[in-house]
Amino acid sequence: MPNSILQAAKADLTWYQPKRKEAEKKADHQQCRPKASTDSRPEHRSAHQNKAAMYSQTAATKAKATSIARTTLVTGTTLACIFLFVYTAQAKLLERESFQDSMHAIPYIERYAETISWLVPITELCIALLLIVPGTQRLGLLLFAAVMAIFTLYIASMLLWAEKLPCSCGGAIENLSWNQHIWFNIGFIALAIVAAWLKKQPKNSSLFKSKNNGKI
Repeated sequence: MPNSILQAAKADLTWYQPKRKEAEKKADHQQCRPKASTDSRPEHRSAHQNKAAMYSQTAATKAKATSIARTTLVTGTTLACIFLFVYTAQAKLLERESFQDSMHAIPYIERYAETISWLVPITELCIALLLIVPGTQRLGLLLFAAVMAIFTLYIASMLLWAEKLPCSCGGAIENLSWNQHIWFNIGFIALAIVAAWLKKQPKNSSLFKSKNNGKI
């Protein structure tokens, strides 16, 4: 009888040991598994998505405001350049003889007075036409800046070497002093160059890009 009890106990122990080892392995495996990140919970995902959406909306608003400011500057500068050249060209053509006479009074170019009296207003009208056509506006802005630079250099050189320099700009601009003429021209040159540079930039580009490119 005792032997049968001892054998039964050994059999139960033999059956229990593999089960116990298997249970210990499962417990160890569960302890070694990494804990789920709190960011994977629905409330954390929602907060992250809301933050990303707010940043994206802010970036889009800034980009839209920049685009509007750029378009306004380019359009305003282009219209001002068109008005200036059309205004001065028509004034020169309507008073071409007076314009030609003023060219005769300028040293070094008096022999070309008649040619210049036609060439200058026609050039101004051609550049104004380039500024009107959207596809040639950038070229027109660059040519406008170049012509205004030539006018400015001419005025500066004549102020240094000529005793009396007649104004042949045409219209109300003739009432400006020579120093005012130079600063007036420099201002238009700067605006035209900036507008030409902005015209070169892609429409979907921003002047001020975020350092992280919109990533949170």
